[in-house]
Amino acid sequence: MMVVVALLVGSVISACGVEPAVEVETSVAELDRSVSVRDFGAVGDGVADDRAAIQAALDSGAAEVVVPVGSYVVGRGAGYWCLSVPAGVTLRGETRDGAVLRQAPGIAGSVRLLQVAAAGVAIRDLTLDGNRARQTADEHRAGVFATGAPDLTIRGVTARGFTGDGFYLYLGSNNAVIDDVLATDNDRNGITFGGGTSGGTVTASRFIANLVQQFDSEPGNGNTVDGLTVRGNTIDAMGRSNDYALTISGSSSAARSRGWTVEGNVINGGIFVVSADAIAVRGNVGVNPTTKASATVYRGSDDVTIKGNRFTMTQTQVSSLGVVTVTGTGTGNAPSRARIVGNVLVATGRAQAFGVRVDGALSVEITDNDVRGPGLYAPGYSGVYLRATNPAEDFRSAVVRRNTITNWGALGVSVQGNGTARLLAVEVADNRFDDTAGAMRNAVSLDDGTGAARVITLSDNVLSGGVVTQVSRYPLGAAVLIAGARGAGGGYSVAASPEGVVAEVPGAVATSRSDGTVWRKLTGSDATGWVAQ
Repeated sequence: MMVVVALLVGSVISACGVEPAVEVETSVAELDRSVSVRDFGAVGDGVADDRAAIQAALDSGAAEVVVPVGSYVVGRGAGYWCLSVPAGVTLRGETRDGAVLRQAPGIAGSVRLLQVAAAGVAIRDLTLDGNRARQTADEHRAGVFATGAPDLTIRGVTARGFTGDGFYLYLGSNNAVIDDVLATDNDRNGITFGGGTSGGTVTASRFIANLVQQFDSEPGNGNTVDGLTVRGNTIDAMGRSNDYALTISGSSSAARSRGWTVEGNVINGGIFVVSADAIAVRGNVGVNPTTKASATVYRGSDDVTIKGNRFTMTQTQVSSLGVVTVTGTGTGNAPSRARIVGNVLVATGRAQAFGVRVDGALSVEITDNDVRGPGLYAPGYSGVYLRATNPAEDFRSAVVRRNTITNWGALGVSVQGNGTARLLAVEVADNRFDDTAGAMRNAVSLDDGTGAARVITLSDNVLSGGVVTQVSRYPLGAAVLIAGARGAGGGYSVAASPEGVVAEVPGAVATSRSDGTVWRKLTGSDATGWVAQ
């Protein structure tokens, strides 16, 4: 299609004055036109290879290339792709389910159906079919592979049956908009964000029944994947995979991804946060049948908030799994400022389970949660499990406050150690410990024989139902504040005498667990000034 443009070539100034401008008619290509792939010879009969015709339409300079209803077989192009979409072009199907691009059978390994390596591309209202039954196994065939493709929009697109990923966004494909897509029945992941990408939203989409992970991040080689918002999606392996449903990953403790928000999704599987900072996982719901925790914070992650979710873990195969887990793996690889707030956390399938399991972290806050166990007796298992694991790097602080903890294997809260590893400060305050199944008889155990906990605050906890003992085991040599707040008076419980207990306000009381002697703090703000009453 051509358009006629009138060009003003100028005004001629003469001695007699200004002469009128001369108009010259010039034909130029209309840059905003829309073309159909049928105009370039594509037939869409499911038999003929339409690759060349569709690529010609894409390369024509049109702003929009339309794929009418039909099944278009596409073979391999000049590189590791079938079709390459140029900068600024929109590739749009007439209808999502009716316009199908299908990879030709026997396509070579690593060949992607659509390659995007330029800015401002949009792909809309199409079905992309990997024709997996007629391909060899290869994890690198994808529906859309984007690299160096900022401001990419994919909306209303289905990617199915690929031997690799449905969608893969890679290096420099920043600020993508992924909306109302479906990735299903692919042999790898539904969608993957690869290294060196930042920004972007993934909304109102379904990543279901893919063979490995449904939503993955793969930073690799010192890169990060930053600033994604994942909202209002359904992420569910539907029994095809026992892997994590969604991962938020950095490359290492030195190259950590950051700034993700995962909000308002249905996630029927595990969420894995590793080497990542400033992450918010909030308002999601999910029933998790896999042998992964519903949410895991792993290694050197900082400032991760898991808030307002409702996660139910139903697996029956693996012992010692927490609905939420926070796990360090050694010095420099321990999570800090992990916040688990206002969630409903339920385990139904196995007695040997935890609600929140924390091993080798630096600091954690577990507040305002409803933590419900299976109601089956299992010695040592608890609603909240806190364990110091690294003698070279202290577990500095654990706060367990205002939770309702119900029906766990034996305990509401348990504190554990590993050799000389220490948990410096523990607060267990304002919680309700309840048992309706006859399993959880004890609210708190503060020692497994290692004496890990050093300064402990127990305050204003309420016991109900079958819970009959507030504290089943105290660590030797540790100061336990039974009421009040540390440094502000209250009553300490100590092994023998309060030597070493720092109370900053005179009037604090310490009671010996060995012989019942009561000690009162008279003076000073250090570990001295205690007098037996």
